[in-house]
Amino acid sequence: MTIVFWQDNKVHELDRSQSDRSLLDYLRCEAGVKSVKEGCAQGDCGACAVTVVQADPHHGLHIRVVNSCIKPLLSLDQSLVFCASDLPPEHPVVEAMLQSDASQCGFCTPGFVMSLYGAFLEARHKGVACIPDRAAALEVFSGNLCRCTGYVSLIDAALTMDTFSHSDVDWLAPIRSGLAVLDAYVKQKKDPNMISMLGAPGDLPIDPIVDTLREKAEHVDASFVAGATDLGLWLSRKHQRPNGLLDLCRIPQLTVSQHDDQGWRIGAARPLQAVFDEMLVYWSELREYLERFAGRPIRSSASLGGNLASASPIGDCIPLLWAMDARLSLKSWNHEAQAIQERELSIDDFLKGYRRTALLPHELIESILIPASSKKLRFYARKISKRWEDDISSVSMVIGYSINAEASFGDLAIALGGVAEQVLRAREVEALLRGQAFSLDKIAKACGVLQALIRPIDDARASAAYRRAICDELFRSFISMIRCGALADAKESGY
Repeated sequence: MTIVFWQDNKVHELDRSQSDRSLLDYLRCEAGVKSVKEGCAQGDCGACAVTVVQADPHHGLHIRVVNSCIKPLLSLDQSLVFCASDLPPEHPVVEAMLQSDASQCGFCTPGFVMSLYGAFLEARHKGVACIPDRAAALEVFSGNLCRCTGYVSLIDAALTMDTFSHSDVDWLAPIRSGLAVLDAYVKQKKDPNMISMLGAPGDLPIDPIVDTLREKAEHVDASFVAGATDLGLWLSRKHQRPNGLLDLCRIPQLTVSQHDDQGWRIGAARPLQAVFDEMLVYWSELREYLERFAGRPIRSSASLGGNLASASPIGDCIPLLWAMDARLSLKSWNHEAQAIQERELSIDDFLKGYRRTALLPHELIESILIPASSKKLRFYARKISKRWEDDISSVSMVIGYSINAEASFGDLAIALGGVAEQVLRAREVEALLRGQAFSLDKIAKACGVLQALIRPIDDARASAAYRRAICDELFRSFISMIRCGALADAKESGY
Protein backbone atom coordinates (compact mmCIF):
# COMPACT_ATOMS: atom_id res chain seq x y z
CA MET A 1 0.00 0.00 0.00
CA THR A 2 1.63 3.22 -1.17
CA ILE A 3 1.27 6.98 -1.63
CA VAL A 4 1.66 8.08 -5.23
CA PHE A 5 2.06 11.65 -6.50
CA TRP A 6 3.67 13.45 -9.45
CA GLN A 7 6.38 16.11 -9.15
CA ASP A 8 9.28 17.28 -11.34
CA ASN A 9 7.96 15.31 -14.34
CA LYS A 10 8.10 11.99 -12.53
CA VAL A 11 6.01 9.81 -10.25
CA HIS A 12 6.98 9.51 -6.59
CA GLU A 13 5.83 6.35 -4.81
CA LEU A 14 6.21 6.09 -1.04
CA ASP A 15 5.31 3.51 1.55
CA ARG A 16 2.29 4.36 3.70
CA SER A 17 4.51 4.30 6.76
CA GLN A 18 5.51 7.84 5.65
CA SER A 19 1.89 9.05 5.73
CA ASP A 20 2.52 11.58 8.51
CA ARG A 21 5.80 12.88 7.09
CA SER A 22 5.53 16.47 5.86
CA LEU A 23 5.73 17.19 2.15
CA LEU A 24 8.37 19.85 2.88
CA ASP A 25 10.63 17.34 4.62
CA TYR A 26 10.32 14.86 1.77
CA LEU A 27 10.92 17.45 -0.96
CA ARG A 28 14.01 18.96 0.64
CA CYS A 29 15.61 15.90 2.24
CA GLU A 30 14.77 13.14 -0.21
CA ALA A 31 13.68 14.63 -3.54
CA GLY A 32 16.43 17.27 -3.44
CA VAL A 33 14.10 20.22 -4.10
CA LYS A 34 15.72 23.28 -2.51
CA SER A 35 13.28 25.90 -3.80
CA VAL A 36 10.86 25.10 -0.96
CA LYS A 37 11.96 26.75 2.28
CA GLU A 38 11.19 26.21 5.94
CA GLY A 39 10.39 29.47 7.65
CA CYS A 40 7.94 29.03 10.52
CA ALA A 41 7.04 25.30 10.23
CA GLN A 42 3.45 26.15 11.15
CA GLY A 43 1.82 27.45 7.98
CA ASP A 44 2.16 31.16 8.76
CA CYS A 45 4.88 32.53 6.45
CA GLY A 46 4.32 30.87 3.04
CA ALA A 47 8.01 30.23 2.32
CA CYS A 48 7.18 26.54 1.87
CA ALA A 49 4.16 27.08 -0.42
CA VAL A 50 3.63 24.69 -3.32
CA THR A 51 0.84 24.31 -5.87
CA VAL A 52 -1.20 21.11 -5.76
CA VAL A 53 -3.53 19.97 -8.55
CA GLN A 54 -5.98 17.07 -8.47
CA ALA A 55 -8.49 15.74 -10.97
CA ASP A 56 -11.98 16.91 -10.02
CA PRO A 57 -14.95 14.99 -11.48
CA HIS A 58 -17.20 18.04 -11.06
CA HIS A 59 -14.98 20.92 -12.19
CA GLY A 60 -12.18 19.24 -14.14
CA LEU A 61 -9.33 20.45 -11.93
CA HIS A 62 -8.91 21.24 -8.26
CA ILE A 63 -6.05 23.76 -7.95
CA ARG A 64 -4.69 24.85 -4.56
CA VAL A 65 -1.68 26.55 -3.07
CA VAL A 66 -0.80 24.83 0.22
CA ASN A 67 1.83 25.04 2.96
CA SER A 68 4.07 22.00 2.52
CA CYS A 69 5.46 22.31 6.07
CA ILE A 70 2.15 21.12 7.58
CA LYS A 71 0.97 18.96 4.67
CA PRO A 72 1.27 15.22 5.48
CA LEU A 73 2.24 13.07 2.51
CA LEU A 74 -0.93 11.00 2.80
CA SER A 75 -3.01 13.99 1.69
CA LEU A 76 -0.96 14.28 -1.53
CA ASP A 77 -1.99 10.83 -2.78
CA GLN A 78 -2.93 10.96 -6.50
CA SER A 79 -1.99 14.65 -6.80
CA LEU A 80 0.34 16.78 -8.90
CA VAL A 81 2.81 18.86 -6.89
CA PHE A 82 4.54 21.92 -8.37
CA CYS A 83 7.47 23.79 -6.79
CA ALA A 84 8.99 27.07 -7.99
CA SER A 85 11.93 25.18 -9.52
CA ASP A 86 9.50 23.20 -11.72
CA LEU A 87 8.56 26.29 -13.75
CA PRO A 88 10.49 26.93 -16.98
CA PRO A 89 12.24 30.34 -17.37
CA GLU A 90 9.77 31.41 -20.07
CA HIS A 91 6.71 30.89 -17.87
CA PRO A 92 4.58 34.07 -17.44
CA VAL A 93 4.90 33.92 -13.65
CA VAL A 94 8.71 33.82 -13.87
CA GLU A 95 8.78 36.55 -16.53
CA ALA A 96 6.51 38.80 -14.47
CA MET A 97 8.69 38.36 -11.37
CA LEU A 98 11.89 39.10 -13.31
CA GLN A 99 10.57 42.13 -15.16
CA SER A 100 9.15 43.62 -11.95
CA ASP A 101 12.34 43.02 -9.93
CA ALA A 102 10.07 41.19 -7.49
CA SER A 103 12.70 39.08 -5.71
CA GLN A 104 14.41 40.53 -2.67
CA CYS A 105 16.59 38.31 -0.46
CA GLY A 106 15.10 35.30 -2.22
CA PHE A 107 14.12 33.22 0.80
CA CYS A 108 10.38 33.90 0.55
CA THR A 109 10.37 34.29 -3.25
CA PRO A 110 9.54 30.65 -4.15
CA GLY A 111 6.41 30.84 -2.00
CA PHE A 112 5.26 34.02 -3.76
CA VAL A 113 5.95 32.37 -7.13
CA MET A 114 3.74 29.44 -6.14
CA SER A 115 0.91 31.71 -4.99
CA LEU A 116 1.07 33.44 -8.36
CA TYR A 117 1.28 30.12 -10.19
CA GLY A 118 -1.84 28.82 -8.43
CA ALA A 119 -3.74 31.98 -9.40
CA PHE A 120 -2.40 31.70 -12.96
CA LEU A 121 -3.54 28.08 -13.36
CA GLU A 122 -6.95 28.86 -11.89
CA ALA A 123 -7.40 31.75 -14.33
CA ARG A 124 -6.33 29.67 -17.34
CA HIS A 125 -8.65 26.87 -16.24
CA LYS A 126 -11.61 29.26 -15.98
CA GLY A 127 -10.63 31.40 -18.98
CA VAL A 128 -10.53 34.67 -17.03
CA ALA A 129 -7.97 37.37 -16.24
CA CYS A 130 -5.30 36.26 -13.78
CA ILE A 131 -5.29 38.96 -11.10
CA PRO A 132 -7.40 41.96 -12.16
CA ASP A 133 -6.53 44.51 -9.45
CA ARG A 134 -4.45 45.28 -6.38
CA ALA A 135 -7.08 43.96 -3.95
CA ALA A 136 -7.09 40.60 -5.74
CA ALA A 137 -3.27 40.51 -5.60
CA LEU A 138 -3.25 41.13 -1.86
CA GLU A 139 -5.77 38.34 -1.40
CA VAL A 140 -3.62 35.93 -3.43
CA PHE A 141 -0.60 36.87 -1.27
CA SER A 142 -2.54 36.67 2.01
CA GLY A 143 -0.59 33.57 3.08
CA ASN A 144 2.87 34.93 2.17
CA LEU A 145 5.12 37.11 4.31
CA CYS A 146 8.02 39.26 3.05
CA ARG A 147 10.47 40.83 5.50
CA CYS A 148 12.69 42.64 2.98
CA THR A 149 11.36 45.54 0.92
CA GLY A 150 7.64 44.88 0.96
CA TYR A 151 5.03 44.02 -1.60
CA VAL A 152 5.04 46.81 -4.20
CA SER A 153 7.10 44.96 -6.82
CA LEU A 154 5.33 41.69 -6.04
CA ILE A 155 1.96 43.31 -6.68
CA ASP A 156 3.33 44.73 -9.94
CA ALA A 157 4.33 41.20 -10.96
CA ALA A 158 0.88 39.89 -10.10
CA LEU A 159 -0.83 42.54 -12.23
CA THR A 160 1.38 41.93 -15.28
CA MET A 161 1.19 38.12 -15.57
CA ASP A 162 -1.39 38.29 -18.36
CA THR A 163 1.04 40.44 -20.40
CA PHE A 164 3.41 37.47 -20.67
CA SER A 165 0.72 34.82 -21.15
CA HIS A 166 0.80 34.21 -24.90
CA SER A 167 -2.56 33.03 -26.20
CA ASP A 168 -1.02 30.48 -28.57
CA VAL A 169 0.54 28.50 -25.69
CA ASP A 170 -1.41 25.81 -23.85
CA TRP A 171 -0.32 26.56 -20.29
CA LEU A 172 -2.43 23.72 -18.90
CA ALA A 173 -0.67 21.09 -21.01
CA PRO A 174 1.77 20.13 -18.18
CA ILE A 175 -1.23 19.58 -15.92
CA ARG A 176 -3.03 17.26 -18.32
CA SER A 177 0.21 15.43 -19.08
CA GLY A 178 1.01 14.95 -15.40
CA LEU A 179 -2.49 13.71 -14.58
CA ALA A 180 -2.36 11.25 -17.50
CA VAL A 181 1.01 9.87 -16.38
CA LEU A 182 -0.20 9.58 -12.79
CA ASP A 183 -3.46 7.89 -13.77
CA ALA A 184 -1.67 5.37 -15.97
CA TYR A 185 0.82 4.60 -13.21
CA VAL A 186 -1.93 4.05 -10.63
CA LYS A 187 -3.90 1.77 -12.93
CA GLN A 188 -0.79 -0.24 -13.69
CA LYS A 189 -0.03 -0.66 -9.98
CA LYS A 190 -3.64 -1.47 -9.11
CA ASP A 191 -2.95 -0.66 -5.50
CA PRO A 192 -5.87 -2.18 -3.52
CA ASN A 193 -5.77 0.78 -1.17
CA MET A 194 -6.84 3.15 -3.95
CA ILE A 195 -10.44 2.01 -3.93
CA SER A 196 -11.74 5.56 -4.35
CA MET A 197 -10.41 5.51 -7.92
CA LEU A 198 -10.23 1.86 -8.92
CA GLY A 199 -12.60 -0.12 -6.71
CA ALA A 200 -11.62 -3.41 -5.10
CA PRO A 201 -9.58 -5.58 -7.50
CA GLY A 202 -11.66 -8.40 -8.92
CA ASP A 203 -14.75 -7.35 -7.00
CA LEU A 204 -17.48 -4.73 -6.97
CA PRO A 205 -16.27 -1.23 -6.01
CA ILE A 206 -16.36 -0.56 -2.28
CA ASP A 207 -18.05 2.61 -1.07
CA PRO A 208 -15.05 4.61 0.24
CA ILE A 209 -16.96 5.99 3.23
CA VAL A 210 -18.00 2.46 4.25
CA ASP A 211 -14.41 1.27 3.97
CA THR A 212 -13.10 4.26 5.96
CA LEU A 213 -15.66 3.87 8.75
CA ARG A 214 -14.94 0.15 9.00
CA GLU A 215 -11.24 0.85 9.29
CA LYS A 216 -11.82 3.52 11.93
CA ALA A 217 -13.99 1.11 13.95
CA GLU A 218 -11.15 -1.42 13.87
CA HIS A 219 -8.42 1.16 14.61
CA VAL A 220 -10.08 3.67 16.95
CA ASP A 221 -6.73 5.35 17.72
CA ALA A 222 -6.22 6.30 14.06
CA SER A 223 -6.93 9.94 13.19
CA PHE A 224 -9.15 11.27 10.44
CA VAL A 225 -7.34 13.82 8.28
CA ALA A 226 -8.76 16.26 5.74
CA GLY A 227 -6.90 19.57 5.48
CA ALA A 228 -4.45 18.67 8.27
CA THR A 229 -3.83 22.33 9.13
CA ASP A 230 -4.34 21.51 12.81
CA LEU A 231 -2.82 18.03 12.72
CA GLY A 232 0.12 19.41 10.74
CA LEU A 233 1.10 21.60 13.70
CA TRP A 234 1.17 18.60 16.01
CA LEU A 235 3.47 16.90 13.54
CA SER A 236 5.77 19.84 12.77
CA ARG A 237 5.92 21.69 16.09
CA LYS A 238 5.31 19.03 18.73
CA HIS A 239 6.82 16.13 16.77
CA GLN A 240 3.96 13.86 17.75
CA ARG A 241 3.08 10.90 15.53
CA PRO A 242 -0.53 9.69 15.28
CA ASN A 243 -1.45 6.01 15.45
CA GLY A 244 -2.38 5.93 11.77
CA LEU A 245 -4.15 8.38 9.45
CA LEU A 246 -7.38 7.99 7.47
CA ASP A 247 -7.63 10.46 4.58
CA LEU A 248 -11.12 11.89 4.09
CA CYS A 249 -10.39 14.06 1.06
CA ARG A 250 -10.56 11.08 -1.33
CA ILE A 251 -14.20 10.38 -0.35
CA PRO A 252 -16.30 12.24 -2.96
CA GLN A 253 -19.41 12.81 -0.83
CA LEU A 254 -17.34 14.56 1.84
CA THR A 255 -15.93 17.19 -0.52
CA VAL A 256 -19.05 18.43 -2.36
CA SER A 257 -21.90 20.79 -1.50
CA GLN A 258 -25.53 20.34 -2.48
CA HIS A 259 -28.59 22.58 -2.38
CA ASP A 260 -32.14 21.25 -1.98
CA ASP A 261 -35.42 22.15 -0.26
CA GLN A 262 -33.89 21.47 3.17
CA GLY A 263 -31.03 23.88 2.61
CA TRP A 264 -27.34 23.74 1.84
CA ARG A 265 -25.50 20.53 2.74
CA ILE A 266 -21.71 20.87 2.82
CA GLY A 267 -19.38 17.87 2.87
CA ALA A 268 -17.25 17.96 6.02
CA ALA A 269 -13.96 17.60 4.09
CA ARG A 270 -14.78 20.44 1.68
CA PRO A 271 -12.00 23.07 1.75
CA LEU A 272 -12.90 26.31 3.50
CA GLN A 273 -12.00 28.43 0.47
CA ALA A 274 -14.66 26.65 -1.60
CA VAL A 275 -17.21 26.98 1.21
CA PHE A 276 -16.44 30.67 1.72
CA ASP A 277 -16.68 31.43 -2.01
CA GLU A 278 -20.15 29.93 -2.04
CA MET A 279 -21.20 31.72 1.15
CA LEU A 280 -20.37 35.07 -0.44
CA VAL A 281 -22.88 34.39 -3.20
CA TYR A 282 -25.64 34.58 -0.56
CA TRP A 283 -24.13 36.82 2.10
CA SER A 284 -21.73 39.38 0.65
CA GLU A 285 -21.58 41.14 4.04
CA LEU A 286 -19.43 38.26 5.32
CA ARG A 287 -16.51 39.04 3.00
CA GLU A 288 -14.25 40.81 5.49
CA TYR A 289 -14.86 38.19 8.19
CA LEU A 290 -14.16 35.28 5.84
CA GLU A 291 -11.08 36.83 4.23
CA ARG A 292 -9.55 37.34 7.68
CA PHE A 293 -9.64 33.59 8.30
CA ALA A 294 -5.91 32.74 8.02
CA GLY A 295 -4.31 33.08 4.55
CA ARG A 296 -5.37 31.54 1.25
CA PRO A 297 -3.07 28.47 1.52
CA ILE A 298 -4.61 27.58 4.88
CA ARG A 299 -8.16 28.20 3.62
CA SER A 300 -7.41 26.07 0.58
CA SER A 301 -6.41 23.11 2.77
CA ALA A 302 -8.45 23.42 5.97
CA SER A 303 -11.85 21.72 5.95
CA LEU A 304 -15.13 22.88 7.44
CA GLY A 305 -15.57 19.64 9.39
CA GLY A 306 -12.04 19.85 10.77
CA ASN A 307 -12.61 23.38 12.05
CA LEU A 308 -15.74 22.18 13.84
CA ALA A 309 -14.19 18.99 15.23
CA SER A 310 -11.32 20.93 16.82
CA ALA A 311 -13.97 22.64 19.00
CA SER A 312 -11.66 25.58 19.58
CA PRO A 313 -13.17 28.45 21.60
CA ILE A 314 -11.63 30.80 19.03
CA GLY A 315 -12.56 28.77 15.93
CA ASP A 316 -14.00 31.28 13.46
CA CYS A 317 -16.37 28.87 11.70
CA ILE A 318 -18.26 27.74 14.80
CA PRO A 319 -19.85 31.16 15.60
CA LEU A 320 -20.75 31.56 11.93
CA LEU A 321 -22.42 28.17 11.59
CA TRP A 322 -24.13 28.47 14.96
CA ALA A 323 -25.66 31.81 13.97
CA MET A 324 -26.96 30.02 10.86
CA ASP A 325 -28.52 27.28 13.04
CA ALA A 326 -26.49 24.65 11.22
CA ARG A 327 -26.86 20.96 12.03
CA LEU A 328 -24.22 18.23 11.78
CA SER A 329 -24.68 14.80 10.22
CA LEU A 330 -22.50 12.20 11.97
CA LYS A 331 -21.70 8.68 10.76
CA SER A 332 -20.03 5.60 12.22
CA TRP A 333 -19.85 1.86 11.50
CA ASN A 334 -22.12 -0.48 13.43
CA HIS A 335 -20.40 -3.89 13.65
CA GLU A 336 -23.51 -5.75 14.81
CA ALA A 337 -25.74 -4.45 12.02
CA GLN A 338 -22.87 -4.37 9.51
CA ALA A 339 -24.17 -1.00 8.36
CA ILE A 340 -23.54 2.72 8.71
CA GLN A 341 -25.11 4.31 11.76
CA GLU A 342 -26.24 7.92 11.41
CA ARG A 343 -27.32 10.68 13.75
CA GLU A 344 -27.85 14.44 13.50
CA LEU A 345 -26.90 17.00 16.13
CA SER A 346 -27.34 20.73 16.59
CA ILE A 347 -24.20 22.68 17.44
CA ASP A 348 -25.69 23.16 20.95
CA ASP A 349 -25.53 19.39 21.46
CA PHE A 350 -22.25 18.93 19.59
CA LEU A 351 -20.09 21.25 21.73
CA LYS A 352 -19.31 19.88 25.20
CA GLY A 353 -16.58 22.18 26.50
CA TYR A 354 -13.01 23.23 25.83
CA ARG A 355 -12.00 21.27 22.72
CA ARG A 356 -14.58 18.61 23.63
CA THR A 357 -17.42 17.44 21.40
CA ALA A 358 -20.12 14.77 21.34
CA LEU A 359 -18.24 12.85 18.63
CA LEU A 360 -17.78 9.18 19.50
CA PRO A 361 -14.25 7.75 19.12
CA HIS A 362 -15.14 5.95 15.86
CA GLU A 363 -17.47 8.63 14.46
CA LEU A 364 -16.93 11.30 11.81
CA ILE A 365 -18.73 14.45 10.71
CA GLU A 366 -20.11 13.61 7.28
CA SER A 367 -21.77 16.92 6.42
CA ILE A 368 -23.06 20.23 7.74
CA LEU A 369 -26.60 21.35 6.89
CA ILE A 370 -27.34 25.08 6.76
CA PRO A 371 -31.16 25.24 6.74
CA ALA A 372 -32.99 26.92 3.88
CA SER A 373 -34.45 29.42 6.37
CA SER A 374 -30.99 30.92 6.88
CA LYS A 375 -31.05 32.39 3.36
CA LYS A 376 -33.45 35.10 4.55
CA LEU A 377 -31.02 36.21 7.26
CA ARG A 378 -28.51 39.02 7.13
CA PHE A 379 -25.27 38.80 9.10
CA TYR A 380 -23.14 41.04 11.24
CA ALA A 381 -19.75 39.34 11.63
CA ARG A 382 -16.71 40.84 13.31
CA LYS A 383 -13.31 39.42 14.26
CA ILE A 384 -10.85 41.22 16.54
CA SER A 385 -7.22 40.05 16.47
CA LYS A 386 -3.75 41.46 17.07
CA ARG A 387 -2.84 41.33 13.36
CA TRP A 388 -5.35 42.26 10.68
CA GLU A 389 -4.53 39.26 8.50
CA ASP A 390 -3.57 35.64 9.11
CA ASP A 391 -4.14 35.75 12.87
CA ILE A 392 -6.18 34.00 15.54
CA SER A 393 -9.21 35.74 17.04
CA SER A 394 -9.12 37.47 20.40
CA VAL A 395 -12.90 37.94 20.14
CA SER A 396 -15.35 37.10 17.38
CA MET A 397 -19.04 37.89 17.13
CA VAL A 398 -21.50 36.68 14.50
CA ILE A 399 -25.14 37.75 14.56
CA GLY A 400 -27.77 36.41 12.17
CA TYR A 401 -30.91 38.52 12.04
CA SER A 402 -33.98 39.63 10.14
CA ILE A 403 -36.03 42.79 10.70
CA ASN A 404 -39.83 42.57 10.60
CA ALA A 405 -42.33 45.15 9.42
CA GLU A 406 -42.54 46.70 12.89
CA ALA A 407 -38.80 47.54 12.76
CA SER A 408 -37.94 44.96 15.40
CA PHE A 409 -36.03 41.67 15.23
CA GLY A 410 -37.86 38.83 13.56
CA ASP A 411 -35.03 36.31 13.75
CA LEU A 412 -31.98 36.76 15.96
CA ALA A 413 -29.03 34.44 16.65
CA ILE A 414 -25.89 35.63 18.48
CA ALA A 415 -22.71 33.52 18.72
CA LEU A 416 -19.42 34.60 20.29
CA GLY A 417 -15.89 33.21 20.23
CA GLY A 418 -12.96 33.93 22.54
CA VAL A 419 -15.09 34.84 25.57
CA ALA A 420 -15.36 31.45 27.31
CA GLU A 421 -13.92 27.93 27.29
CA GLN A 422 -16.03 27.26 24.19
CA VAL A 423 -17.96 29.28 21.64
CA LEU A 424 -21.15 30.65 23.24
CA ARG A 425 -24.67 31.16 21.94
CA ALA A 426 -26.33 34.14 23.67
CA ARG A 427 -29.86 32.76 23.73
CA GLU A 428 -30.89 34.88 26.73
CA VAL A 429 -30.05 38.05 24.81
CA GLU A 430 -31.84 36.74 21.72
CA ALA A 431 -35.01 36.04 23.74
CA LEU A 432 -34.86 39.49 25.33
CA LEU A 433 -34.65 41.36 22.01
CA ARG A 434 -36.59 39.20 19.56
CA GLY A 435 -39.80 40.95 18.52
CA GLN A 436 -39.08 43.97 20.71
CA ALA A 437 -38.79 47.64 19.82
CA PHE A 438 -35.31 49.15 20.00
CA SER A 439 -35.73 51.09 23.23
CA LEU A 440 -32.68 52.37 25.10
CA ASP A 441 -33.76 50.56 28.28
CA LYS A 442 -34.08 47.24 26.44
CA ILE A 443 -30.69 47.66 24.78
CA ALA A 444 -29.02 48.52 28.10
CA LYS A 445 -30.56 45.43 29.68
CA ALA A 446 -29.40 43.27 26.76
CA CYS A 447 -25.84 44.56 27.17
CA GLY A 448 -25.95 43.66 30.85
CA VAL A 449 -27.25 40.15 30.13
CA LEU A 450 -24.51 39.65 27.54
CA GLN A 451 -21.80 40.66 30.02
CA ALA A 452 -23.22 38.22 32.57
CA LEU A 453 -23.10 35.38 30.02
CA ILE A 454 -19.48 35.69 28.91
CA ARG A 455 -16.58 34.43 31.00
CA PRO A 456 -13.34 35.55 29.33
CA ILE A 457 -9.83 34.91 30.65
CA ASP A 458 -6.46 36.65 30.47
CA ASP A 459 -4.05 35.09 27.98
CA ALA A 460 -1.34 36.04 25.47
CA ARG A 461 -3.86 37.47 23.00
CA ALA A 462 -5.93 39.69 25.27
CA SER A 463 -6.94 40.37 28.85
CA ALA A 464 -10.35 39.42 30.20
CA ALA A 465 -11.17 43.11 30.68
CA TYR A 466 -10.26 43.89 27.07
CA ARG A 467 -12.43 41.02 25.84
CA ARG A 468 -15.38 42.27 27.88
CA ALA A 469 -14.95 45.78 26.51
CA ILE A 470 -14.65 44.58 22.93
CA CYS A 471 -17.68 42.33 23.27
CA ASP A 472 -19.74 45.25 24.58
CA GLU A 473 -18.47 47.58 21.85
CA LEU A 474 -19.20 45.10 19.04
CA PHE A 475 -22.71 44.46 20.30
CA ARG A 476 -23.50 48.17 20.71
CA SER A 477 -22.10 48.84 17.25
CA PHE A 478 -24.45 46.19 15.84
CA ILE A 479 -27.47 47.69 17.62
CA SER A 480 -26.50 51.17 16.43
CA MET A 481 -26.27 49.92 12.84
CA ILE A 482 -29.73 48.32 13.12
CA ARG A 483 -31.32 51.40 14.71
CA CYS A 484 -29.86 53.69 12.06
CA GLY A 485 -31.21 51.40 9.37
CA ALA A 486 -34.65 51.34 10.97
CA LEU A 487 -34.71 55.16 11.23
CA ALA A 488 -33.67 55.51 7.62
CA ASP A 489 -36.43 53.10 6.54
CA ALA A 490 -38.97 55.03 8.58
CA LYS A 491 -37.98 58.36 6.99
CA GLU A 492 -38.13 56.79 3.55
CA SER A 493 -41.66 55.57 4.30
CA GLY A 494 -42.75 59.05 5.39
CA TYR A 495 -43.02 58.32 9.15
